[in-house]
Amino acid sequence: MTHYIISLTLLFLSHALLSWPQVRKKLVGFFPKPLFYTLYSAISLAALFSVIHSYQQFDDYIPLYEPVLAIRPWVVACMLIAFFFMVCRISSPYPKTSVPYGIYRVSRFPGSVGIVLWALLHLLSVGDMKRVLLFMCMIVIAVFAMVKNTLQMKQSSPALLKNTSIIPCVKMPRDTIVSAFKEIGFVRVVVSLVLYGCALLLHEHLLGVNPLGGL
Repeated sequence: MTHYIISLTLLFLSHALLSWPQVRKKLVGFFPKPLFYTLYSAISLAALFSVIHSYQQFDDYIPLYEPVLAIRPWVVACMLIAFFFMVCRISSPYPKTSVPYGIYRVSRFPGSVGIVLWALLHLLSVGDMKRVLLFMCMIVIAVFAMVKNTLQMKQSSPALLKNTSIIPCVKMPRDTIVSAFKEIGFVRVVVSLVLYGCALLLHEHLLGVNPLGGL
């Protein structure tokens, strides 16, 4: 368990410490930018592989709470929303003006919101220490990213900060809903559905758990 907790801590630090503006600025000033990004990626991947290895070695089943099995159908259905937010973030450059577009009309940080939703939904479906620690770590990383980026936006994009909200749809005028989904486009919806379907089909094969079992 100690190795696992250390690995999760290193995964968080690899994202938090190296991406903190002051630290990043000093490192970019010390290393050539391409080298910095190479080292950043290498450290993050090493931390991720350490988590995967220690996760596989953590054989003890330590129950913390009983999963909420009655809402599993809702958990599986809502997982599509998490996929949609993450797909839209990956495929949509961040706005460079004070006017949000597409998925950014819905949420200021769709990628982080998608990760938080994905992790929270998993926490409703598991109750053992190994998986609870993993998904809690994902939530901490995503929340930290939102806090860090919000602080940066106060300096760099105060107007965009004012016009957007982390919580989906809070600052989205009703008359922009149609515009937002036109900007998001049909392709992103289809890609989200395909990835969601693949995740359902491959989940048991890759992770040993059938998300559709018992529904």
